[in-house]
Amino acid sequence: MKNVILSIFVVFTLVNCTSSSKKNNAAIGFQPRASEEFQLPNGLNVLLVQDKSLPYISYNMLFKTGGSADPTNESGLANLTAGLIEKGTKGKSANMIANKLGQFAADFNADVHRDYTMFQVGTLSKFQVELLDLFAEVITQPSFPESEIKMLKNQIGSALAKISDNPNAFADRIMDQYIFDGHPYGQPVSGRLRSVSVLTRQDLLSFYSSYYRPNNAILAVVGNYDENIKKIIETKFGKWESGTAAPIKLEAPKTVEQTTIRIVDKPEIVQTQIRIGQIGIPRNHPDYLKLRIANSILGSGFSSRLVSRVRDQLGLTYHISSQIDALMNTGSFEIKTFTKNETAGRAIQETISTFKEYCTNGVSESEVQEAKSFMVGQFPQVVETAEAWAQNLLILRVYGIPDTYLTEFKANVMSITASDVNAVIKKYYTPSKLKIVAFSTADKISEQLKTVGNVEIQNFKDYQ
Repeated sequence: MKNVILSIFVVFTLVNCTSSSKKNNAAIGFQPRASEEFQLPNGLNVLLVQDKSLPYISYNMLFKTGGSADPTNESGLANLTAGLIEKGTKGKSANMIANKLGQFAADFNADVHRDYTMFQVGTLSKFQVELLDLFAEVITQPSFPESEIKMLKNQIGSALAKISDNPNAFADRIMDQYIFDGHPYGQPVSGRLRSVSVLTRQDLLSFYSSYYRPNNAILAVVGNYDENIKKIIETKFGKWESGTAAPIKLEAPKTVEQTTIRIVDKPEIVQTQIRIGQIGIPRNHPDYLKLRIANSILGSGFSSRLVSRVRDQLGLTYHISSQIDALMNTGSFEIKTFTKNETAGRAIQETISTFKEYCTNGVSESEVQEAKSFMVGQFPQVVETAEAWAQNLLILRVYGIPDTYLTEFKANVMSITASDVNAVIKKYYTPSKLKIVAFSTADKISEQLKTVGNVEIQNFKDYQ
């Protein structure tokens, strides 16, 4: 199962557009799509986004619960639950469901994020009622057959056993646990070998009963749908019983008082995957846009500071980047790169040195202007299709971001100054208190890293 973090932008209805908003949107080559929202008596929120350009329709169901709801020793539970939704209902077997989807030429997708879970299916408009009937049955009446549970657990287990064979993805997994130490965000959404293997059907039923409720969900219908779509939706989902989702306890992540390094040892690795980071901000934070600009200048473009210094000038890597991951409860900032084992120590030192210089001296007005122009220019691509538009709407409602974010997007971005960016750099980045992960062969790199910070060594199998 893939885990997807969609780009996050807020949407608004056409009714709220002012003349100045329309002018700003036109300037960035973007016009918002009309949408309509309503709620069923059981609490299910429904979003309608009409697009008659093609004879196509899709259904997107988002639950405001993801991997962070997994109990401490049951990581992977949300992921396993989502993966089994289409594997049987009270009236249909997994094969019957698959055959039905085949008849509609429809693919059923399930994506599990830390903060939410999304299901999506689409087909030709002429099959919209039949597909919605199947989709509603799959979502509201899963049976979790023991045979399907065993099969999917085996598949996930096989993937987890081999996960370290992808050094880049495995280093990301390690860093998540390290940087979010003590926080549910540190648990891998896909789970661990030891946790997935002991999950039971009762665990799945309990998780489903707690979180798969209409008042914890939003349904988006996108495309060329019938005029009586509201009545059809009420017929299919109206009898779905609401519930009270169990509260998710999110403790504050543990931080460090000085730079620390965790070497995760796997023998015979010839390159070192490097991750450097610290705790960041939640997605709904007012400084989010300013930090996006700051991050763009530091490490998200070909002309960024990190690329110019560590890759182009020093030749220590083929790729280096930085990113911010803003979530519901908190977030993270992270620098990612890799290098030969022989240059691991120097690559880390030069990366930190570049980061320190960036934090000390700040950014220029010209760098900020370039980053702002890039953000504004890229914005229309994020929501250019009706489905992308609707899925972003769903996610933004999870984070409670107001619709004015989009109407004022260009104005808000262009109003940010170099002083604003330098202020958030000083406020949120602490180059003396970093967490560093090096996924490599420990005896090849450990001596190189002792001058950087306190070093601890762990076995890669602890992260499978």
